[in-house]
Formats: sequence, C-alpha cells, structure tokens
Amino acid sequence: MPYKAKSKSQQQRGDSDAKEERLLLALDAYRENASKPPNESRGLKAVATSFRVSPTTLRERYNGRQSMKTFNAGKKHLTSMEEAILVDFIITMSKRMLPPTHQLLTEKAEAILTVNHSQDPAIPGTLGRNWSYRFLERHDDQLATYWGAEMDNKRGRALNPTNLREYFEVVQEIQDLHHTQEMNKHAADETGIILGTSGRKERVVGAKGAGASGQKSLHDGNRESVTMLVTIRADGQISMAPTIIFKGQRFLSKWSDTNVLDASIAIGPNGYIDDELAYQWIQDFEQKTRPDDPAEWRLLAVDSVGSHITHQVLEFAHTHKIDMIGYPPHSTNWLQGLDVICFGTFKTLLGKARREHEALGKAITKETFLEFVEAPFRNTFIPSTIRAAFRRTGLHPINPDAVPSDAMKPSEETSHQSFAPFVYPKPVQLVIPLLESAMRMHEHNESPSTPGLDEHLVDQAQRPPLTPRSLNIDPQLLSPQSQAEATCTHLQQTDAAFVMQPAQSFTSSCALPAPVYQSNVNVPAGARNLLAHDINGEAPREELVQEIEVLQSALSTSLDQQEVSNEAALGSNAQTVLMHLAFKNQNQQLHAKEQKRKSRKDRMLPTKLGRYLTGPGLRGGIGLDLREREAAESVKRLARNTKALKKRMMTEKKDWRIEEQERRKDVRQNDLRAHNLECDLAHQRKEKIPKRPRAPKRQATPERFQVSISEYFNDEKQAEVEEMDTEAEDVQ
Repeated sequence: MPYKAKSKSQQQRGDSDAKEERLLLALDAYRENASKPPNESRGLKAVATSFRVSPTTLRERYNGRQSMKTFNAGKKHLTSMEEAILVDFIITMSKRMLPPTHQLLTEKAEAILTVNHSQDPAIPGTLGRNWSYRFLERHDDQLATYWGAEMDNKRGRALNPTNLREYFEVVQEIQDLHHTQEMNKHAADETGIILGTSGRKERVVGAKGAGASGQKSLHDGNRESVTMLVTIRADGQISMAPTIIFKGQRFLSKWSDTNVLDASIAIGPNGYIDDELAYQWIQDFEQKTRPDDPAEWRLLAVDSVGSHITHQVLEFAHTHKIDMIGYPPHSTNWLQGLDVICFGTFKTLLGKARREHEALGKAITKETFLEFVEAPFRNTFIPSTIRAAFRRTGLHPINPDAVPSDAMKPSEETSHQSFAPFVYPKPVQLVIPLLESAMRMHEHNESPSTPGLDEHLVDQAQRPPLTPRSLNIDPQLLSPQSQAEATCTHLQQTDAAFVMQPAQSFTSSCALPAPVYQSNVNVPAGARNLLAHDINGEAPREELVQEIEVLQSALSTSLDQQEVSNEAALGSNAQTVLMHLAFKNQNQQLHAKEQKRKSRKDRMLPTKLGRYLTGPGLRGGIGLDLREREAAESVKRLARNTKALKKRMMTEKKDWRIEEQERRKDVRQNDLRAHNLECDLAHQRKEKIPKRPRAPKRQATPERFQVSISEYFNDEKQAEVEEMDTEAEDVQ
C-alpha cells in the first residue's frame, strides 16, 4: 500500500511513461511488420490499435519525430547526468544528518549551472523559485521531503566504526575470558516518568473548524518526576523487580499495599539515582541474580554515567564476579536495548493507561503510581521483547554488525578518514589507501627518503641493459610504496600541497586550491543536418553512394562519442562543484571551531569589577580585561624567553668553561716543556734547578654570564601586576 496518494503531476507523468512504453513497443512491432510479405503484414492502424496508441502519433514517430519527453529533456536547466549526481549528493548528505533545504538545493544547482552552462545564452544563470519542487517531482522515486528533526552533534559523532569496533572487542574479550551464560547476561537502564503528563502529542477528534487551539487535553499539571530502573536478562526474563525512585524524604505507608510489582522503592532529593542509591542497587542486584554455581561470572551492561560506574560500585562488582561494561558515550540510542526496544513501547502503553485513568477522573500521584504502572510494565517486558532488545543491539548473540552502516553516516562528516560526499570509483578507492599510507610515512619520517619518480627513471635509463642472467632491478623503482612516496613529493610542488601538511598544522587560513573544470567540445554547426540527408538511388555513381554512407556512419559515431565526452565532462564538473562546496563548508566549520576555542578565553570579565557596571564602566572593564590578558601573555612570553635565554647562557657558559680548561691545559703543558728545557740546561751547566712553574690561573668569568635574569624577570612581572591593580581601582 503506498505511503500516500500520488499528486496529479505524478499520476500524469506515470501515465505518460506507460504510454511512451506502449508506443515504443508499437514502433518496434510496425518496423518488424514492414519487412514481412504483404499478405502477412498488418497496417499501421491495426498495430496502433493492438497497443492502444494513436495511429497518428505512431506514424509521426516512425517518420522521425522526437517524443515530447525527449523534447522537454532538452529544455531542462541541468542534464540527466548532472541531476543524477545532484541526487547522489543529496542522499549522501542526508545520511550524514546534513539534509539540504530547498534553498540550499537551488544554490548548489545554480553553482553547477554557472560552471557548465554559463556560455549557453539559452539557459538562464538563475533558477526559478519552484525549480526545486519540479526537481523533486522528477526524482520522486529516490527523493522525498520531510520535516527536519534536530540531533545532538555529540551523539552523531560518537556512533562511528572505531568506537563500535572497540566496544564489541571488549564484549567479545569478556565472553572469551569468562564464557558468560545466557542467563547471566544482564542490561540495566533507567527511564524518567512525569506524574502529571505524558508529554506526547496524539491525534484527537473535534468539531470542524475549531482549530488546533481548541483541541487541548487537560492534565493536573504535576511535573514531578519518578525514575524507574529496569534490569533485563538475555534469556528473555526480567533479572529482578524494577527499582522505583521517588522524590522525597520519607516512605509512604500506602506503598506496601499498592506495590503489586514487588518493586524496590527508593527516595531521593530529586527523584534521580545517585552514587549512594547506585551502590545499594548493585548490592540488591548481586543478591537477586546470584548464579547457582559460585564460579560463574555475570555481565552487566549499564550507561557510562558517574552514578552507575563509580569506584565503589566497580570494586563491589569485581569482588562478586560481575563484569560491568559501559556503552560508548552518546550511543545508547543504538546500543542500549532498553532504549531501542523496550522503553518506547512502555511509554506508549503508559500513555494509554494514563488517558484511561484520567477519563475516570483519577489523578496519578505518588500513592497511586505503583498500581498504575503495573499493567504497562507487564505488557511491555515479555520474553520476545526482551530477547529482541539483546539481539537488535548485538549484545547476545554478539554481533558487531547489529548497528546499520547508515546509522554511522553522521560521524563521517567529522571523520579524519574521508568526508567526500560521493562514492569514489573502484580504482580510486584502491589508490587512496596507498597515498594515505605514503603521506603518513612522509609525515613521520618512518622510512628513508627516496628519490622522486623522475630521478628513478633517469637513474634506471643510465644503467646498462638488463639480461636474463644479470638482472639489475631496483626494488624501490618497482615498489608501489616508492611510487606513492614519489607522488607525494610531486604533490608538495603543486597547488595541492596543503593536503601534505600534518593534521595539526591545518587551519582555516590554509588556502584551498581553485577547482579545475573541463571544457565541452563544440559540435560543428550543421553536423547533424548531414545525417538527415536522404540517400537514394538517384546518385550518379554507386561508389559515391557507398562513400556517403561510410561518411555518415563515421560522422554519427563521432557525434555520439562527442556527446558522451561532453556528458562526462559535465558530470565531472558537477562533482567538482559539489566537492568544492563541501570543502568550503568544512573550512567554515573548522573556522567556527577555531573561533569557539578562541571565544572560551573571552567570555568572562574579572569578578573584582563588581556586579553592576554602567555602559562606560563595561567598556572600561572590557578594555582593562584585554590589557590584563595582554599583560599575562607578555609575562608568559617573557618567561619563555627567559627560560630560553637561561638555557642558551648555560650552554655558552659550559662551552666557555671547556675552552678555558683547554687553554689552561695548553698553557700548563707549554710551561712544563719550558721548565724541562731549563732543567736540562741547568744540569749541563751544573747550576741550581729552577722551581716548577705554578698552574695557570683561571680567567675571570665574562660579564655576560654574571647578569641575574631571574631578578630582572621578577622585577618586570611585579611592575606589570602593580600597573593592573591601579587600572582596576580607576575603573571601579
């Protein structure tokens, strides 16, 4: 059954397509019928009647008249290939939670129009305001319009292949280690319930013309929240009775009579679970789910929130052989079985029971909540639903492919792997990993530098020719990795050098290369007219007729190839336009993130300015804050420079000491050699032996090593701090 009735234009287009299909079949039948003998052939009218088409239309099409669909296709602003590329782009971006609006769709189509058809005077440079609606009607088999819904960007980025792979690896590791049985696999989660209202819209019936404002349902206005903590088991059973947390400080005596679920009751200041209640709950869970065999381990999957996974809770769980595992952040909408399967049904049944309850004039309060929630709870948590919760989330049986690939599309927009809004051809998909590997090795210098591709070829050309007996083959020349590294080297010398930069150095200020578009091949004027020339037997020579036939066939083939080439060029340009727009969008997102990080430092003014500021006082406070930050940066910069100066001076001082030691050593050796000569002369002359010379004294330390950098730094810092305090007093 169709989702909704087709529009009038869709019905007309469907009828036109069906009629065109019958007409083509009739045309083929009539052409085949023309080759038969006269006694076996049928007339044009008989063929048209058998296929339910007009004889006049069939005759005109047989004589070469083009169809209305072909005629209208020539009047479109974009070609069929350009529209197909635009459709693929829309589908890809919508899967990444970035669906375009009518305005964005028109802008991207106009960008393609500007590049590919700006030279055609018959095609306007802008599109009408209804173009996007007609475009969607033409592609209603692939595209549709919806009311957009918002999604937290953290949730969209968290559900990515890396997080899922690591999560299921941990689950599989626990299973391989402890061989957890089906009855010992548990999952727990809480859901909030507002006592006074369901918070959900529903369709109601009222008087015609009253409007939506007159169709409101009454409720008691109680916005107090109650938390229900539910624990289920992989074999389809409830692990333990639910835990219900009320807001308050005392227990109600009536709860003992209305607690038909035998639920555990807890109270808290806000009706939510906290660290203390979580520890008491894990103790209750351990007692009620304890296996018969003390050696068996249990698995408990919970949300990765502070109240669930505290040190005290984890220590208790490990002591009692309970493997606790938390879901990846912001991914419970796909991995938490209670959220995916159970709680939605529970809230629906709860809303139905609430309406029936309120129709009798009864209010849902703390006193009546326990008996009110019993029927929806029992009808929701049945074995088939519980098993589906574990199966759909891949927890039991363990299935890493439980999350569909479309659910991870939003994470591709911020993935470092690729964000291209198209599916690359297979050869490109095979080449990209090779280049990425070479870029990583080029960045981290994990392999020795290899010569460029041209140098390899020159070096190989200068070698003697190879023979079967003496092969002299350079393995680097034949290595795909070396070819990829050579390609990276050449990329650094082109406009695409920015892709070779390390990820840390890429900012929004890096210039993107200008896109390169292919030009169309102009079809010679009147070329198609040559094909329409009718060749008959009136030609003077038979050879001329054959030559004309050959020329027409060659011209037809050439024109067809030319059209295919032009269509491919237009499609390539359309992809380039959309890719360039995607790059610009990513660049703007990067700039926004940089500004966001920068704005974190510019949000708060110093608290010493007081709580009340006039207009001039606010401007003065902002100016003072900027000067303080500049002074703080100056102090940090001075500290960095001081540290660098100290390090350089220590190095120079160490070098000077080594040089001084070498100088004293040389002087000492020269003095000793002179002393030995004097001693030899004294022996010959039989004179008194001279005294041994003293060691040379160390020279005085140069003045540049005697400057106290620390004292200078402290004096400068103290002066700036005193100046800031004075300015703050003036502003106040």
